[in-house]
Amino acid sequence: MNRILYRILTVLMAFIVLGFLAYQVIRYLYMPVQTETAYLFTQADYVPADGVAIREETVITTPSSGVKSYLYNDGDKVSLGMPVAEIYTSEQDAANEAAIRRLEQEIAMLKQASDPARADYANAEVLNSQITDKLTHLSEVVEGRSLGSLNTYKNEYLMLLNMRQIATDRVENFEPRITQLTAQAESLKSGTQKSLAEVIAPAPGFYVSKTDGFEGKLTHDDVLAMPVDSFKQLLQQKESYQPADNVVGKVITDFEWYFAAAVPAENMGRFTPGAAVTITFNDVSDKGYSAVVSDTALKDGAKEGVVVFKLNRMDKELCTLRCERAEIAFKIYRGLKVRNTVMRFQGNQPGVYVKNGDSIRFKKLEIIYYGDGFVLSREREEEDYLGLYNEMLVNGKELNTTLTK
Repeated sequence: MNRILYRILTVLMAFIVLGFLAYQVIRYLYMPVQTETAYLFTQADYVPADGVAIREETVITTPSSGVKSYLYNDGDKVSLGMPVAEIYTSEQDAANEAAIRRLEQEIAMLKQASDPARADYANAEVLNSQITDKLTHLSEVVEGRSLGSLNTYKNEYLMLLNMRQIATDRVENFEPRITQLTAQAESLKSGTQKSLAEVIAPAPGFYVSKTDGFEGKLTHDDVLAMPVDSFKQLLQQKESYQPADNVVGKVITDFEWYFAAAVPAENMGRFTPGAAVTITFNDVSDKGYSAVVSDTALKDGAKEGVVVFKLNRMDKELCTLRCERAEIAFKIYRGLKVRNTVMRFQGNQPGVYVKNGDSIRFKKLEIIYYGDGFVLSREREEEDYLGLYNEMLVNGKELNTTLTK
């Protein structure tokens, strides 16, 4: 009996030992490999600042009283003498007129899409490519919060969709829809009183339907001469401004303009006249705008100074900003982001191990920026350097004996 029990215990111990050994072998051979994908990342060396836009602007007024109906979107270009708004006796008439304009715009787009003379119909694949590109642009506009351009891209996208319907014979033409829209427009016109007056643009430039009280009251020299505390108080005035009833917007008459910002004294030395920077206006768009340092002012003993930047671009987003929070970047780095814990070395060469199917290879990094817990590597075409969308190894048994710093 004891001999049988002894044999049973011996067999059990053998199974336990063999099971343990098998587990270690499996663990060694099949240890899962974790990876991270290499993506492009943008990092800016910037200073945050609050500032104000200084522009050449002409306020538009009208002697007529009533309800305003604007004919253009903010940021649209207008010419001298061009009607920019109409005055109506009632809200309903103004709303009807706005609806009529939208209907007429849709009718014009459908007629344009139906024009058999357009060569775009010859190739549906080209239209599909254009539709994809336009949809990408729309997504970028929304993600970048450049909403001033949204209506333009939306109309261009709808135009391409309509053209594709005809190019692929899904519809012969849009006459039934055009007839329906025309009837709606005529019905609205019959129940709408004519406008009391037209409001004319007093100068050529970029039209904006709203004013903020800064128009014609602030110059480049003014902000440099005033104490920084007075300048910062100036930034709060926009909140309390109420335009007069006879104001119908303004025209920005020059594409060159200034942005004056309060900057901590310890950073003033970085802003030398003529230096190039990139400014991002956080509440307007994610786009960066090129600018040049025009002038600086720092009073003795002051904790902050004023820096004036010159910009020579105007668009639908920029025309409506005034007092804004901005990020002023001296240099912008764009590269493939690699966490420090993923980076490895071969001798003095930094790099990462990249998985490609069942193979693993070391790829070099050209580091252009050292961040907090990560680096940015320049994107290069050579195969021995890390590339976009490469799968970087985070761990794995293949690296246990080869990775040394």
